[in-house]
Amino acid sequence: MATTASSPLDLLMARLVKYQEIADQVNQACAEKGCPPAFDIQLSPNNESNDIRIRASEDYRFEGFGSVFGFPPKLSFWVHHVPKTGDQVEIGRFLVPINFGDLAQI
Repeated sequence: MATTASSPLDLLMARLVKYQEIADQVNQACAEKGCPPAFDIQLSPNNESNDIRIRASEDYRFEGFGSVFGFPPKLSFWVHHVPKTGDQVEIGRFLVPINFGDLAQI
């Protein structure tokens, strides 16, 4: 069953499941800045399934969604750590591959 994303954030989360290494890059950048992980990545308990679940932390803001044209096109986004107490930390800008059909959702 195919699902369609209704917002850039939905599109991002759907693509991060496919491109888990991007979520790992974001989490690595968070660690380098002394912040907790932005994404909780849960792999399937058995190795026979490709079931991956990725959940974004409530302490992060994902914004500045845009398109980078090329082949394949990419969704660009900014990540900021916004803790309930303390100062905001800019983590950086990241790119994740998308389909041409996804461009209308950005």
